[in-house]
Amino acid sequence: MAIKPTSLEDKPVHGDEQLPYVDGDTPYYEYSSSRRPTQPMTPSSLPPSPPSPKRTRNRILLLILAIVSIILVVVVVFLSGFSYILFRQFPPAKTPITTLPARAPTHQATPNATFRSTRCPFHPGDGIVDGQTVRCGYVAVPENRSNPNGAKVQLAVAIFKSQHVQHDPYPVVRLEGGPGGPSLDNWANAITSENYARFVFNHDLIMFDQRGTGYSTPSLKCPETLQFQFETLDKHLSASNYERLQLQALRTCHDRLVRSGIDLNAFNSLENAADVHDLILALGYRQANLYGVSYGTRLALTTMRLFPSVVRLDSVFYRLITELNASPARFQTTDATTNKSYNVVMTGDDFVFVLFSALYATPIIPVLPQMIFQVRDHNSTLLSQIYGLVQFDDTFSDGMFYSDECSEDWDFLKHQDIAAAMQGITPRIQPALQDDLQLEYDACRQWHVQQSPIAQKQPVVSDIPTLVLSDEYDPITPPANGKLAAQTLKNSYYFLFPGLGHGAEYNSPCVNSIISAFDDTPTQKPSAACVAGMGEPNFV
Repeated sequence: MAIKPTSLEDKPVHGDEQLPYVDGDTPYYEYSSSRRPTQPMTPSSLPPSPPSPKRTRNRILLLILAIVSIILVVVVVFLSGFSYILFRQFPPAKTPITTLPARAPTHQATPNATFRSTRCPFHPGDGIVDGQTVRCGYVAVPENRSNPNGAKVQLAVAIFKSQHVQHDPYPVVRLEGGPGGPSLDNWANAITSENYARFVFNHDLIMFDQRGTGYSTPSLKCPETLQFQFETLDKHLSASNYERLQLQALRTCHDRLVRSGIDLNAFNSLENAADVHDLILALGYRQANLYGVSYGTRLALTTMRLFPSVVRLDSVFYRLITELNASPARFQTTDATTNKSYNVVMTGDDFVFVLFSALYATPIIPVLPQMIFQVRDHNSTLLSQIYGLVQFDDTFSDGMFYSDECSEDWDFLKHQDIAAAMQGITPRIQPALQDDLQLEYDACRQWHVQQSPIAQKQPVVSDIPTLVLSDEYDPITPPANGKLAAQTLKNSYYFLFPGLGHGAEYNSPCVNSIISAFDDTPTQKPSAACVAGMGEPNFV
């Protein structure tokens, strides 16, 4: 496999200045919201986008502690030796980590993984013909590679053929975020004959649901936590009661998954990286370009380390928090994915996470100041619409999120690290973030997965060409982390885009052209000329 890191996204990339969403634009939704509402929501300045990442609260750990915040397009080259590595916490490393673990490696690739063609499990977009424009199927891999004859995981795959090449030797494999977000329902179903060129550039595009997510089986989704969310929308719970009920829902999910025979220790970046390698070879390719979004960047780096041969070388807001914690806002919202309406009780701490989620979606950013001032004036019009877009998500796999995050992050942390993480955080939002980290800490204490190898915590040191894209308003993978990742990637090209939220690709012709140029010639830095024409959002 060959990995080609392409972009860390911290800024928006539009032709001139970032304008509010208009009907026809393709909004960006990271990992959790795959479905878009069939009709645009009013006002027209808001995007008819799928709800933002579901686990806003679950994702704060990444906001504060995860050093993996980067969007990479990684070009994968052939399968060479195995080594453990984790891209988080960046202790200085003078040489690449190549030591093998004492125990049998669980990330060993499957020698003869095969692709089984089927009808697409999702509804293809307008003009997309199943079996012609897109080819779907499943790749079977071991659930736990230390037991290759044990249970199997079926990876759901969709391949979109490039219109510019008949036999593409270097496809682009999209690695979704989360961990726990699906790809087929998030993106594959949004591709139409009309917007095809905006998604599929000069290479075949491969999307797949990572193990435990989407249409792949077994599923690690936790409907118990979604039910808890709905049941408490109109309740004003104390932090302790909220945590108790949330942990109860997570425990129910955990116990159900374990009773069904699922090995939660097998759902992590190491097995995921081996899946990426097996999938590329099973589809008949030798090398591929990897495009990672959010958590997908960690997966791309892990694949690069373990399977380099498949990597192609080439003011008001803060006052509102206090006021809303004392007297919560009450309003009605509509889930953009189901059109169901709910009564919501929102505290100031809840408002922190609403704004955090909204920053994922670039088309929403221009109206956020207006939303804040409306809330100050006891007007919930925009808040209700934005809440319905970004706070609901039934596609996210909580089981995958906790299996990976607990083994790769929290198992290396102590309780006192939560307080340490609050250093430098504005005091008025500290309680919300600290409570969220406490919840994840307690959840991992009951999730019971094995700690990842220590090498997984080291920075990736590589000379594989890497495109690192950062977006200015990205709340989860900020520019500083992109620069940090680039420090140990010898042949990396760093771009910072103004005005964008989380995930630059598909939000700007400029970004798309830079990614496409890198995919074509990874050994040459793409031109940055178009970035100069970008500007800040046109705030309402």
